[in-house]
Amino acid sequence: MKINFINHACFSIETDSSLSIFDPWFTGDVFNNSWSLLRETDIDSLSLDKLKYIFITHEHPDHLHWRTLKQIKDSCTNELRIIIPKRRNSNVSDALRKMGFMVAEAPPHRKFQIEKDLAFTNYPTNHDSAYVLEAGDKIILNQNDCKLILF
Repeated sequence: MKINFINHACFSIETDSSLSIFDPWFTGDVFNNSWSLLRETDIDSLSLDKLKYIFITHEHPDHLHWRTLKQIKDSCTNELRIIIPKRRNSNVSDALRKMGFMVAEAPPHRKFQIEKDLAFTNYPTNHDSAYVLEAGDKIILNQNDCKLILF
């Protein structure tokens, strides 16, 4: 398994059989042009031939970046599944499906085994969510912007 920092909140996990990307934002500004990347990501520098999963933790534009998702979709011939936290309405899922993605809405606190060597559990708090990933023999916490309460 390989973990690779890409940009901002975006990183990838590569296993023998797949590549997963979290919260991709590769280019442009967000939040009314008040936030920008330190450096933009050259999509051609990424090995997208194994990309199967894109995880989105929440809907802020530095985590759910529509232009980057279109760029990925246009660059990949693979069937891509976007995994998002289960929401009360389907507007984000509907928009992603309209772009041609397969979408899985993950209910909270349930472990999903998506491949032999990759599983995840979604832990929402307010508008954000953390993901616990089991990749091979590693356990990874993607806390993101999520404020976890530890007892």
